[in-house]
Amino acid sequence: MCSPSLGSQEVYGFVGWIVTFIAYFAYLAWAFVPEAWLEAIGITYYPDKYWAIAVPAWLLAAIFFTLLIYAFGSMAMNPPLDSRQTFTDSYALEPAPWGSDAGVPMEERHKRCPPIFDIPLSEVNRVLYHGAAAKAAVELRLSKAAAAAASEGVAEEQGAEGKRHSFESRIAPPNLTPEPEATPAQRRSASAGRLKG
Repeated sequence: MCSPSLGSQEVYGFVGWIVTFIAYFAYLAWAFVPEAWLEAIGITYYPDKYWAIAVPAWLLAAIFFTLLIYAFGSMAMNPPLDSRQTFTDSYALEPAPWGSDAGVPMEERHKRCPPIFDIPLSEVNRVLYHGAAAKAAVELRLSKAAAAAASEGVAEEQGAEGKRHSFESRIAPPNLTPEPEATPAQRRSASAGRLKG
């Protein structure tokens, strides 16, 4: 017959488990059983019951303040918000230069995984905020122009719309959809209007 052998780790773990339960029940008896009952069964030497409350309270306070001090210490070691170190450091991986794999055959390029790198901040800003600043500037200019025109009393609907169109045409990308071709009647009326004016 083969009998399993117990290693020292298993024995120590089992003994530690039993001792933990015994210590827990002894703590509960010390904290909650009245002193007269403890003396009646012959237990006369034990610490003051004040420590049954004080030690756990101190441990909880120590854990709380340890976490608090750790958080404050981490914040104190951070660089200031206007420092370049807040978005990059010496461990940042720069992207490979454009065309660095020019000597590699096309079939081999498609098989390989692209290298891992940190996305540059300029690229992140370009993707997230492209056009937002320009649009905000246009809206600000339009609101200033409308306020100035309203205060002078000369604001005309067509003029304000013309200003808006000219501002937006400078900032906004061109409309790539082709305009419908004019009919012969529309062309004749447009040329007649030019001849009269």
